[in-house]
Amino acid sequence: MEQKGFFERPMIKWGLFLGGVNVLYILLLYIIDVSLLVSFWNSLIALALTVVFMILAMREQRTQNANTLAYGNAVVVGIVVGVLSGVVGVSFNGLLYNVIDPTLAETMKELTIEKTAGIMEGFGASEADIEKALENMDSRSFEQDFRSMATALMVSAVFSAFVALIVGAFMKRTPDVFEETT
Repeated sequence: MEQKGFFERPMIKWGLFLGGVNVLYILLLYIIDVSLLVSFWNSLIALALTVVFMILAMREQRTQNANTLAYGNAVVVGIVVGVLSGVVGVSFNGLLYNVIDPTLAETMKELTIEKTAGIMEGFGASEADIEKALENMDSRSFEQDFRSMATALMVSAVFSAFVALIVGAFMKRTPDVFEETT
């Protein structure tokens, strides 16, 4: 069996590609309009990108393995794709918040508070509930220090595992037990 280079493995390759695409996407939103970073659509697009890149990695892994891929292996491929992407994304966010634009944390806090107030008003929440929620958000820190970046990476890993469990169920393929072997 031919040994593949580290970056030639589908899960590594597609995980780094996804991380790069996410960085470019966040950078593009930041350049166009910072308020887009707190958009609901932003979350849906990130989820769609994650699913697509997991599918691409699992499909390539399956192709390299005689068109078979066990469910467990598919899940591992998906988790590695998500975790690598998370490492790249969290690293970029740390750079963006701490080096490129140190005022971004405060800007994101203000935008998130405005967005939350609008959503709560839309759902008909009382003024007291809205005020309490906004006070709670105002007391939170939006700084990107080591602790928050580590937390973001853990959340990303759990999210990736959840998505990989679902995508892996669709991408697995077991060999046909009735097929003759030669």
